[in-house]
Amino acid sequence: MVKRFRNRAINTLGKINAAITPSSLLRTQSARLSLTSLFLLTFVSTLISTPTYAEPPIAAFQQQFRLSSSGIPFSIKADRRLEYRGDGIWAMTVSADNWLGEVEETTIFSWQQCTPLSNYYGYKREGMGKKRHAEMFFNHQAGQARVIRAAKESHYPINNSTTDKLSHTLALQCLLSKGSNDLSMDIADERGLDHIEYRHAGEETLNTPAGKFKTVKIERIREPGSSRQTSMWFAKNHGYALVQMVQDEDDKQHTMTLKKFSR
Repeated sequence: MVKRFRNRAINTLGKINAAITPSSLLRTQSARLSLTSLFLLTFVSTLISTPTYAEPPIAAFQQQFRLSSSGIPFSIKADRRLEYRGDGIWAMTVSADNWLGEVEETTIFSWQQCTPLSNYYGYKREGMGKKRHAEMFFNHQAGQARVIRAAKESHYPINNSTTDKLSHTLALQCLLSKGSNDLSMDIADERGLDHIEYRHAGEETLNTPAGKFKTVKIERIREPGSSRQTSMWFAKNHGYALVQMVQDEDDKQHTMTLKKFSR
């Protein structure tokens, strides 16, 4: 629409400029047309200078996951939502609750190619008589992260491509959709900045409560001998949406599996 109005305004300007060339026109008419030209030039300039934002690499979505852990006889429902808040700002929230308590994580960011460039990250957990709350504020111009946790404040340096531990799954989704083999990134959390890497681990077909998906599996690269292993599965035919995550640690396994998905 902007382009159409801009072209129409430019065409009108051309007609006006042509009209004011003949010397036979009266001065009053020239003045009137000059004012009109000035108005149209201002209008066109406004259209051209109006900020526009590139198409996001990932569309907004709503997902529901089932969380289960070995040794625990019940599962927990978790909701994961990505939404656009305008002016190039996006937000993703993951929340879960049951009779034991509730957990919520929120990240606010803007896209820098495949990197969710974090502006804010917040975490809170309440239950069993305990509360935990942490917030992070990212100042990319100053190259610094500010952490507020347990009524204490700390700072540490970050780089211009830093994301957070919640939105880094979106970065992986974007990189996979573009066929990238480089699945590395810098992630900031309450403790500091960490560089992490993932590797491709093949393709699998998964049966989930949300249906059957052809997926790409990736694994986090950890130090040799580490007792922790993180694996993720992304659906190839659904924009490489995350459909399953498994965390192995010592003798325990934590699994997050997709139940529902909508855009």
